[in-house]
Amino acid sequence: MAYRTHLVERSALKNAIHRCHNENNIAYENYGARGIRVCDEWRYQTSGFQSFLDEVGPRPTAKHSLDRINNDGHYEPGNVWWAPDRKTQQNNRRPSKGVREVNDYGFPLGRSKRDTTGKGGSVSPMLPHKGRVETLCDWAFELGMNPATIRQRLQRGLSVAEALNPCVSRAGETKNKNSNFQLYLPEPAEDGNTKLKSTISKAIDGLNKALDQIGGTLH
Repeated sequence: MAYRTHLVERSALKNAIHRCHNENNIAYENYGARGIRVCDEWRYQTSGFQSFLDEVGPRPTAKHSLDRINNDGHYEPGNVWWAPDRKTQQNNRRPSKGVREVNDYGFPLGRSKRDTTGKGGSVSPMLPHKGRVETLCDWAFELGMNPATIRQRLQRGLSVAEALNPCVSRAGETKNKNSNFQLYLPEPAEDGNTKLKSTISKAIDGLNKALDQIGGTLH
């Protein structure tokens, strides 16, 4: 199945869309609230991801993360790259005082503290909830939840309160009734002439590739 390919790249794009367009996402204040958007070309239901992948290519290594070249610019062609490490993302505008939510629920990024309750310890994000601020792992232990479940809920755009609610079902999460957020956009309508031009263009490209092997170009 085609969707099973490039899962990391698909997740990176999806998370960027959530940060920029989902008001319930915990990172929205640092992205969408600042006017940063993911371009429509990359949000189309069918062609969006391929356009995104054609622009940025596969992630080079596990240490790379999606980032914008101009911190005040959008996620759009010419302004997105795979940054070599997560520290480059610290340029995002975040409050400098107080303990706040982190913008990435992987381990290294954001305001967090080391949790030593597990094997070898890990870095756990700080989450404010019900007047308290605890690590994600501490909340999971207190609520009897799986830390991975909480992290995945947050990445999908749920609020902290929803992510820490043991009674929230998976169906309820993905529907997110309290939001008008739309992850993908419908494909733009094409008239007959546009479709014909696109078909001809693809045919010419295919012929040119064949002719390249024997010399010559079709115009």
